[in-house]
Amino acid sequence: MRSRTVRDPAYVSRRVLVAIGAASLLCGGTAGLAIRASHEPGAERIPIVVYRSVTCRCCIAWNEYLERNGFDVDGRVTRDIHQVRRLFGVPKQLRACHTAIVDGYVIEGHVPAADIKRLIKSREPVRGLVVPGMPGASPGMREFSPRRADYDVLAFQPNGETYVYTRHDGSVEP
Repeated sequence: MRSRTVRDPAYVSRRVLVAIGAASLLCGGTAGLAIRASHEPGAERIPIVVYRSVTCRCCIAWNEYLERNGFDVDGRVTRDIHQVRRLFGVPKQLRACHTAIVDGYVIEGHVPAADIKRLIKSREPVRGLVVPGMPGASPGMREFSPRRADYDVLAFQPNGETYVYTRHDGSVEP
């Protein structure tokens, strides 16, 4: 897992974020075919870019969880995670802990690896997936919280509409 600190002490510049967003969307549409073809067992790792705040420990745990589950994590620290979320179109009511981009999709919060892989494979016409809040049973949170309540992964559209993508039993480790 690589981790980079943004050089600008205040925030990631809007130009940089726009360029990253445009590149992510373009790659999701063109290079995504090669990435999707490699998701078979024993295939290449799945590249994912994860944006997090400098103080977030559970984000580091989620990144490590993704690495153990077949992802190649490019971790990026930013002082203005809200600007990243605005750029990638995460509705305010759905914002959680960290924001990731994978194969043209936005992943917000502690989404299990299996759900991300399923989304990439199915190519559902959604903006992304989110786990609202920080459920103690979700990946990356299990080591910080004794709570093991069930939780949902939601699929979301750019307009903020959601539906339950997966329900998770909190007693079972994803």
